Formats: sequence, structure tokens, C-alpha cells
Amino acid sequence: MENIEIFNVYAGRIFALLYASFPIARAIRHADTVNPPERVAEVGTDTEGGKRKMEIASQTVMWLADTGYLIVRGSDPIRYVLSPKALEALNAVIPVLSPKEQAKTLGDQLTEATKQAGTEAKNKVIGELVGQVIGAAVRSIAGAS
Repeated sequence: MENIEIFNVYAGRIFALLYASFPIARAIRHADTVNPPERVAEVGTDTEGGKRKMEIASQTVMWLADTGYLIVRGSDPIRYVLSPKALEALNAVIPVLSPKEQAKTLGDQLTEATKQAGTEAKNKVIGELVGQVIGAAVRSIAGAS
């Protein structure tokens, strides 16, 4: 997978973790970001691939914080909470084809998708949802100007 695809999956997992714990700030372990919850123990940094994944996970958290999607709380350990911009985007309801899915927010859809992550198809769905979250945040900022 390309870096941007990995970023989208990791950002999706981070958004899902923080959405589920909102408004309580929580630490984000890179292992939580790199692997789905049921496979966290498999993270290893002793291989080139493992090091690359951990670096992308670290940079994803930093980018989300630097661009205003996450608020940093505390320092030992560093904890994060969703910013108003991220929360507004995650609470958006995007019309979809299935009536059952119409009432679900992007945050709910992202949380479900990350629980079932791992397959290429699910990772693509997570990437698309992350794109919608970031797009919704950008649209809300542009509309407020």
C-alpha cells in the first residue's frame, strides 16, 4: 500500500478511537493505529515494514494534531481528544443509498469499518470515510468564512 492509503486507514482508526471515547482524552498507542484491535500484539518494529508502519502511525497522529483535527491534552502520557472541527465532521450524516445506513454519522460508520478492518475492501472504505471527514471539515470552514 502507498503511504497515503496507509495514512487513511490509520487516521480512520484514530478518529474511531477518539470518537468512541469522546469527550474523554485518551492516549493513542501506535500499536492501536497500526493493527486492528484484535491484532495489536502482532506489531513489531524489528523489520523494515514494521518500522515504516510505526513511522507512518506517528506522523499520522502528528499531522492530525498539527492541522487541527486533534487537541493535545497532558504530557505523560500525551492524550488526545477530537477537536470541534473533527467532531463536527464525524457527526455529519452523509446520504447513502441504503436507508438503514442513512441515520448513521460518519463517526459511526468509521467506527464500524475499523472494527472490521484488515481486508483491502474495508481499508478502502475507511479511506473513503476519512476523505469524507476531512472534506466535511474543510467545507464547514470554507462555509464559515
